Amino acid sequence: WHVRSATGGGRADVPPREAVPDPAWPADPYGLRRSRGQLTATALPSRQDVAGFIHSLNRTKQRNRELHSQRCDFLIKLQVAKEMRDEKRIYFPHNIDFR
Repeated sequence: WHVRSATGGGRADVPPREAVPDPAWPADPYGLRRSRGQLTATALPSRQDVAGFIHSLNRTKQRNRELHSQRCDFLIKLQVAKEMRDEKRIYFPHNIDFR
């Protein structure tokens, strides 16, 4: 298993490499709809279907933005670890004052 492989990530807090795929548009938009007391045939999805799709799409895009951020953060930490691997001693302070 390799972090940078095509299927890498998803284990040990390593973010997955692939983005979450976008949701599919409502599959079967054809149907009957009652509007102003009339029953009509339409090829348009209902408002609820469109709202659900948009909500799902927004959640997916947000998750992909989060994964991208996690990947960048992980690669920075990995680069620092590679640069420090040959050091004889590393000091990890337990109490840091940021004032």
